[in-house]
Amino acid sequence: PVNINEVRPGDLLFFATAGNGRVSHVGIVHDIGNDGEIKFIHASTSKGVIISSLSEKYWNKAYMRAQRIF
Repeated sequence: PVNINEVRPGDLLFFATAGNGRVSHVGIVHDIGNDGEIKFIHASTSKGVIISSLSEKYWNKAYMRAQRIF
């Protein structure tokens, strides 16, 4: 596990998008802006592979945890 304030590119972000509190979506940290904005790459069912921001309301609400894979 990684604290959200310590994530870096390559870390995984886990989301509960189905409303049941279980992991249903995963993204990979792509970039962290100078202002701390976390951008991640993930596959969208409607748009394909895209880059989104964790500051977007939908993703911020669904965020569960971050993890680093060695």
